[in-house]
Amino acid sequence: CMPGKPVGPCMVSEEGACRIWWAGGVRQGTSMAT
Repeated sequence: CMPGKPVGPCMVSEEGACRIWWAGGVRQGTSMAT
């Protein structure tokens, strides 16, 4: 699973790394806004 392609077991759990990135708004290699 990668932030640009949010699929896989890491998206299943609320604690999955990819899920955290996706929920935080980090998509397609962009950084989080401050």
